[in-house]
Order: sequence, then structure tokens, then C-alpha cells
Amino acid sequence: MKIFKVVVIQFFYFITGVIAGALLLYWVMEYQHNELHLVVVPEVVGLNFDEASLVLKKAGVNPEIIGSGKVIGTYPRSGVNVFEGRKVEVYCFNFNVRRYINRLIGVNKDFAEEVLRDLDLKYSFSYIAYSKDEGRILSIYTKGNNVYLLVDKGERKKYFMITDFRGMEIEKAIEQAKSLDIPYQIIGNGKIVVDQSPAPGTVFDRIVLITR
Repeated sequence: MKIFKVVVIQFFYFITGVIAGALLLYWVMEYQHNELHLVVVPEVVGLNFDEASLVLKKAGVNPEIIGSGKVIGTYPRSGVNVFEGRKVEVYCFNFNVRRYINRLIGVNKDFAEEVLRDLDLKYSFSYIAYSKDEGRILSIYTKGNNVYLLVDKGERKKYFMITDFRGMEIEKAIEQAKSLDIPYQIIGNGKIVVDQSPAPGTVFDRIVLITR
């Protein structure tokens, strides 16, 4: 009898768990459906900012007016699917290019390029190895309608104090280079390192091992 009660209780807990899981899954799906509803950014170019604001709000997005006068573009651009309630930047004829463009510092290069293209601005990129954050806009300089952007091209090279590998067996030299995390290149098919480049004591980002 006790075994029967235990089985009934376990079965009850199992059914309760299944029902609770199903209800949770249903709630999550309903939440995503309601919260992540997609809408299309409408065309508002040529309208004044009041008219554009009404059209965008009616479409289900949140307009941010930049400048004054007639609308010359939006970001995201018209026709793009976005989540309902998303902020849409509305660029009007009279807006401070320099003040707005500086807001692109820190964003990804592709995003910045899309915005600049939408604004019909002339732009160019220069690159520098600064950090691991490849593609990030580091600084911006504007001159008229020309925009010059400095982009992080990725992790800077690591430099090492090169030790003396000469006279080592090649296997031991490779093992040491790997242990020091030094990139290496081997020239020749010999078993002994007879020379190296750069010389010992040099600070460099790699080592060339010459064998014989």
C-alpha cells in the first residue's frame, strides 16, 4: 500500500511538472510574440518633422527628431523591418552634422558607414591597431560635409625579447618558441639552428630559425 502511495505521489508530481512546463513555454511564446512584434519603417522623406513624427508613431516606432525642417533621411531607412517600439532617428534638413556624427564614436564601422551613406555624406576610413575591438570607431574628424573616421583594426602585435636559439636542436627550439608564445618560421631542413633573425636581445614580434 505504501509503495502504491509513493507511486501515485511521484506520478502527481510528474504531471504537475509537465503542466507547469507547458504553461511556462506557452507564456514565453506569447511574450515573445507580443514583445518582439516586427513593423516596417515607413517612408517620411520630404515631410516636415511633425508630419513624419505622426507617421512613424502610427507605424509603431519611436521617432527621434534631429534638426528641423523637412526630413532628408531616417535610420533605420524606410522599408526595413524593426521591432515595434524601436527608436528611429529622423534627420531633418537643418541639423548639426559635427554634433551628430560624434555620436558614432565607439560604434561598429559597418553601422557608422550605413548611417553616413544614408546621410549622403562623403567619408573615408583610416585604420590603426589599438585593441582587440576590431572595427570600432575610435575618433572622428569632420570638415564641411567630409567625415574622416579612425577605425580600430584589431589587436596590436605582441612583441618579445628574442632569446638565443643558435646551436639548439630544431625540436627544442620549436618547443621553446611555443612556450614563449613567439611566432616562428623555419628555413632549411636541418636538425640544428645555425642562425636566427632577428639577433638575440632584439625586441620583435617573431623569430626566423635557420637550420642546417
